[in-house]
Amino acid sequence: MLRTPLRLLTASLIIASAAAFTTGVTIERHAASAGAQQNQHAAEGGSTAEPAASGKSSPSGDGDHADPGAPGEKAPAGESSATHAAEQSSEKIFGINPEATSLVVVAVLLSLLLAALILTVGSPAAAAAIALTMAAFAGLDIFELAHQIHESHSGLAALAATVGFVHLLAAAAALLTIASARRRAAVT
Repeated sequence: MLRTPLRLLTASLIIASAAAFTTGVTIERHAASAGAQQNQHAAEGGSTAEPAASGKSSPSGDGDHADPGAPGEKAPAGESSATHAAEQSSEKIFGINPEATSLVVVAVLLSLLLAALILTVGSPAAAAAIALTMAAFAGLDIFELAHQIHESHSGLAALAATVGFVHLLAAAAALLTIASARRRAAVT
């Protein structure tokens, strides 16, 4: 293993950013679910009926999305109003929801793989690939920051900014490992 302080720092930053990202997605989903339940409760006039049954067609007329606060029409079978609220409030990039569970799992696993890679592979190309991946993740974090600001979720916006900053630090640390390896190679 290549356990130089800089490589350990890079791996730690990658793992910390993955943990913070997962925390942010979990908080956002919980907030969307709680908001949908509150809307459902208010729409039913304060009754304690189950929150999973009502909805209204979206303004586009496609009927695929439900407005969790509107009484009268039922959501598609097997889907709750919380699911629809999360779908409506989630942002999409090129038609893909970056907060889909499968993509979150892939991003976290990729981060863990990259953390292991920086500790085991001394190749400058691997460190450069890690730096590029972390920079790309930071770009997605900036997109999420803008989305959270637009939605007026200051706490989640602050978390998105923090995750983006940690991703940038990880990218910089990965690039510094390349420079450090080159200096050591030049000395020997």
